[in-house]
Amino acid sequence: MSVMTTTYPAPTVAQDTAGPAPSPRHPWRFWSTLGWVVLASAALVGTEQAVHYVDSHLSLDRSLLRPLTTILSMLAGTLVLAFAAHWRGPSARAYLGLVWPRWHQFLIALSAFAALYVALLGAEHFFPPKVEALPERIVQYRALLDHPAQLVLYWLVAAVTAPLFEEIIFRGFIQRGWSESRIGVAAALLLSTLLFVQAHPQYDLRGLLDVFAIGLALGLTRWWSGSTLLTIMMHAGWNFTNNFIIALMAWTNA
Repeated sequence: MSVMTTTYPAPTVAQDTAGPAPSPRHPWRFWSTLGWVVLASAALVGTEQAVHYVDSHLSLDRSLLRPLTTILSMLAGTLVLAFAAHWRGPSARAYLGLVWPRWHQFLIALSAFAALYVALLGAEHFFPPKVEALPERIVQYRALLDHPAQLVLYWLVAAVTAPLFEEIIFRGFIQRGWSESRIGVAAALLLSTLLFVQAHPQYDLRGLLDVFAIGLALGLTRWWSGSTLLTIMMHAGWNFTNNFIIALMAWTNA
């Protein structure tokens, strides 16, 4: 942490012949960043309420309502942050770091994340998860196998929507803005990671420690590479791997 500079590195773009995307002129600082996050959260909650209102009048399919609500609400929150990033300029893409990483950055990040995955699996021997968590998830997934539409939405939320939204809000927007504020890069990394943990209340203490380690690794990757697309891919790969293991267990024990 002590070697981190207070200047956020400009993203590097492998496919851009014109060079790296320009840095934002004046990024949102601490309180303005927090204010936009509150507005994005309000848009998320408002969308959820709107969907429930429509459901109360049309009686939508409840089995599809929950994932659709999640997708639409996360999209609403993302659009608010994209608007804020575009407003501050020079573009939402540059501000949020939605640029492709270089190949060496991708390979290094992939290797480090794989090592973290193995390390967290090893930690289960010392801090085992709740006994009922895994069987419950297997039962829930097995129930989806006879409902293709629910299964597609399940994977869409787990491997696409959630990683995209969470990386844009925590690494692309919050960490980006707070790194340029007076608190600096190290504090921004720590605080955005703690907020990331707070957004996952469904886990027990050991699970939250895993989430903290994952969030810290993603934050460091965002700072080091300048690419939120890279952390989105890492996050999506993590979610896909965990859910693929659940799917294999559900299929083999069906």
